[in-house]
Amino acid sequence: MQSIATGGALPLIISLVQDVTAPPASAHHPFFDTMEKVKGDIVYADRKSPFFLTIVGNIFYIGHPAFEGGLPGDDTPYTSGYLTDCSTPELSCRAAGAHIFVRSKSGLGPVSFFDDTAVIAWPNADRGWWGSGSWSYHSADLPKEYYGRPNVAYQYEVNSVGVVTRILVSYWRVGREQPLVHELKLETVRGIQL
Repeated sequence: MQSIATGGALPLIISLVQDVTAPPASAHHPFFDTMEKVKGDIVYADRKSPFFLTIVGNIFYIGHPAFEGGLPGDDTPYTSGYLTDCSTPELSCRAAGAHIFVRSKSGLGPVSFFDDTAVIAWPNADRGWWGSGSWSYHSADLPKEYYGRPNVAYQYEVNSVGVVTRILVSYWRVGREQPLVHELKLETVRGIQL
């Protein structure tokens, strides 16, 4: 891992490798077949779309419930993995797959880093943070006109005590010109802590 810190208006650039290994087969996987069953230690949900990001222990689940909002034929339209602490001496960082949330420890912004996900974050007037990121999946199966277009883009808010309070997620699907947009609001007392 290499870190380059430059003062002034230039961004702090940090390279990081995500842990995208799936949870072990012995782990208990809740079956989220409806939004009513979307529960966990930490829950961000859009009850209108429906779409969610929930964390049970150290495992995240993100997507649509099995019988609500997924594509026809999707058996498990949500994915899971480990919530990763990707913090460095310069920033606080948590990763839920392609969704990476960062906050600078020095209070300086912007902050940028890349590992299939590009994230930038900056302080706001309320001593919190705004951030946004995008992730692009490249495959030989994608039509040429989709290269360079992000698969996932998101924005997030972090309050003054370092908790992610809201996530706005946009997904692009092949064959659709407009993205699917989901506003995930924190529903639990505890949220992702940066």
